[in-house]
Amino acid sequence: MKPSADYSKERPPKNIFPIKKQKFILSHIKKYISENPPPNTNLYKKRIFGSIAKGTFGKYDSKWKGREFSDVDVLFVVDDDFKPPKNWKVHFTAEKKVWVVYDVATVPILTEDETVFVDVQYIILTESFAKKGETIARAESWGIPLKKFFSKNKHLSL
Repeated sequence: MKPSADYSKERPPKNIFPIKKQKFILSHIKKYISENPPPNTNLYKKRIFGSIAKGTFGKYDSKWKGREFSDVDVLFVVDDDFKPPKNWKVHFTAEKKVWVVYDVATVPILTEDETVFVDVQYIILTESFAKKGETIARAESWGIPLKKFFSKNKHLSL
């Protein structure tokens, strides 16, 4: 199931933060991720993507999906037998649970002018599933940077 074509149009307008503020938020999020990776598994890929990687992270004019700010999307490719922690909330599941998006945490970050509450989502794919051409093509079309080289989707490797 692919998000609707109008998915981005459904969002309210967003005030994009200055790059300096985005980099500050990104540094705190990278620290959070490094201290809270998916446990008890090998990590074959680790990539941040979405608005924080594109430089479009900011605050919505009105709440969207219960949040004021952009979220942070993190892709992890893990062992096939990975078991998520019980405190991770499933946000979206596809492909027989070998492709799952989890709401992992809301991280408060005190910036110069406000506290930004960053919802961190981990997109988890199993290693064998992530190697399939069909999976790679689907992920890329959804904006998830799964290609080994030359993904069209802006991302930051961790």
